[in-house]
Order: sequence, then structure tokens, then C-alpha cells
Amino acid sequence: MPFLEFVAGSISAFAGAVGIAVGHPLDTVKVRLQAKSVYKGIFDCVTKTYLNEGFHGFFKGMSFPVLTTGLANSIVFGSYSNALDYLSQSDRRLARHCKQVSSLQVFTAGCFSGIVQVLVCAPIDLVKVRLQGQTTAERYRGPVQCVAVILQQEGVRGLYRGGAALALRDVPCYGLYFLPYELIRKALTETGEEPGQAKLTDTRNHDSEYARMKAKVI
Repeated sequence: MPFLEFVAGSISAFAGAVGIAVGHPLDTVKVRLQAKSVYKGIFDCVTKTYLNEGFHGFFKGMSFPVLTTGLANSIVFGSYSNALDYLSQSDRRLARHCKQVSSLQVFTAGCFSGIVQVLVCAPIDLVKVRLQGQTTAERYRGPVQCVAVILQQEGVRGLYRGGAALALRDVPCYGLYFLPYELIRKALTETGEEPGQAKLTDTRNHDSEYARMKAKVI
């Protein structure tokens, strides 16, 4: 059911936040090497960042992605699920396994989720990059103030600067991402069962059997 997949995406927020926290320092180094020519290489960038800004410098711009990763995952999986239901003209509540979806439908639904993800996450990514790129607090003091400055100086359009390039990367990538996702999902599901349905059915059968045995004893 699409709502459950939306919830599942939200639950993954913790794991996503941990992943972002672990990888953010290297992402900061990457962004600075791409945007500035003052660094000779990775180790030079790491050294100068630490000497000039301390350990905190590697985590600039991290709060926005960490706080919104659950929302992003929910949107991706929720929009994918609804798009796939629409393309296959099926209802998950009415045994969707009876009607197999094609690879093209999965790819198209994945691309749609990529479009929705870009619309939501492009401003988040822009704020992250701008905070990562500044070596001092000469312009932005934090993510909220960064958004306010962009809206004041560039308008809403400014929040989507670079959004086209982001869409060219993410839209086909999400289409390809969900192809193995569906293959693995089907491989781990017993024939004629929905994911997670078999365990629920077994539990109900066990409870019914236990009730019958208890009635006989009584």
C-alpha cells in the first residue's frame, strides 16, 4: 500500500541521517575542490579546512540534509508507489501480484519519483553546497538565514539554481534504481504473496490453531 511505503521511507530517516553524518566531511572536501582553486588536492583541502575552521568546518551545511532525509525518502517511495499503481492500473489492496508490472512501468515510475525528489531536494542541496563552500560566516550564518538571503536576492527561482543538471542526473538514476529494487522484492516474496503478507498469514493461522486446541482442552 502506498501509505505504508511512505511510512517506511520515514522510518529510514535514522539510517539515512547516520549515512549523511558519516559521509558529509568527504562531501565537503569534494564540494570545495570543485568550487575553489586554492587547494592543491584532497589532503591540502583537509589540512586547510581543519587549521582554519576546526573540526566543525567539515560539517557545515549538514543539518538541513539530516533533518529532511526522512521526508525525502518518504517522497521518493511514496511517489514511486503511487505512480506504479497508476501505470499498472492496479490496487495494492486487491492483490497486485495478480498483475505483473513491466520493467518499463517500473522505470517510468522511478523517473517520476526522481522528478518529485528534485523538486523537493534541489533547494536543500543548494543550501548545503553554499554553506559547505564558505570558509567563514561572511554571508550565511546557517541554513535558515541562507534560504532567507537567497529568497530576498534571487527569489524562489534562486532556490532551484542548478536544478536542471540535478534532474538530468537523478531522474534516470531513480528509474534505474527501482529496477533491481523490484527484482529483489519479487525474489524475496513467495509466489502468490504480497511482501510481508506471508508472515502475517502464518501468524493468523498459528493463532487460529492455538484457539482450536484450547477449545478442545476445555
